[in-house]
Amino acid sequence: MERDRLERDRRIAVIVGAKRTGKTTLARHLVDRYPGHVIVVDPADEWGELGVWPVPWGVRRRDALLRWLGELTAEGRGAWEGLLVLDDWDRYVAAVPGESWTDLLVANRHLGIDVLAIGHRPQALPKEALANADLLWIFATRERRARDALRDIPGLEDLEDAEIPTATGEALAVDMLVGSRVRVTVPFSAQD
Repeated sequence: MERDRLERDRRIAVIVGAKRTGKTTLARHLVDRYPGHVIVVDPADEWGELGVWPVPWGVRRRDALLRWLGELTAEGRGAWEGLLVLDDWDRYVAAVPGESWTDLLVANRHLGIDVLAIGHRPQALPKEALANADLLWIFATRERRARDALRDIPGLEDLEDAEIPTATGEALAVDMLVGSRVRVTVPFSAQD
């Protein structure tokens, strides 16, 4: 059955790293190759027509995001299928109660939603996002708290500082399902 195939194939991917290290370049590469519908939560208005920011002027951020998340997932009935990109997620994740994000991240396969979360600081992202990620791309970060937060992720407890990239355009790609770690180079663009 087609619905069963969609449920098995759904993924959660997380991209973390400091500003201007290549996160957006990688995300755009992934979005360009995605075979279905894409919505980008875009607080910085950098994604053009793919981007949305569901917080109208004068409305409390928390209320607007909760309403939008509920509509997107049709309260668990899967009204929309595709890739949901949460760009600069650490800027707005705290505005919405954790259980709403947990519902999305735990139920994403049943809802037919792939999730790509992008943030600067792993310590600001929900633990459920990091713990349920299938793929994790780690870009350069010099912040000690960020490096320590990466080691709090199940499967990365042994992450060495030397494994974390230091140059723009370099990432450590981690397949959380099999535990592999591969250093990759992402072409850098001025948009990052």
